[in-house]
Amino acid sequence: MSDKNTMSMIDKVLIEMKNGNIDNFEILYELTSKPLLALCYSYTKNVEDSEDALHDTYMKALQQIKKFKGKKGFNWLYTICLLYTSDAADDLI
Repeated sequence: MSDKNTMSMIDKVLIEMKNGNIDNFEILYELTSKPLLALCYSYTKNVEDSEDALHDTYMKALQQIKKFKGKKGFNWLYTICLLYTSDAADDLI
């Protein structure tokens, strides 16, 4: 994901969510779900487990939204996903 407009839009959506506009979650999902699901799948090798990990990633991000610094939003989500999914994959082994 290297499109600067998309990256900027992700940052804006996350900032709005941080400010209390959780209605933007659907936009965030549309912008980020495909690459994050691919990351989840690279660890779990299972569609159902990948979808569960993606769901849990978004829930964790919502819980941690106040920690978002306002830039590099996709990297922030990717890191949450990576940490959560790698831990979840370890549990599957």
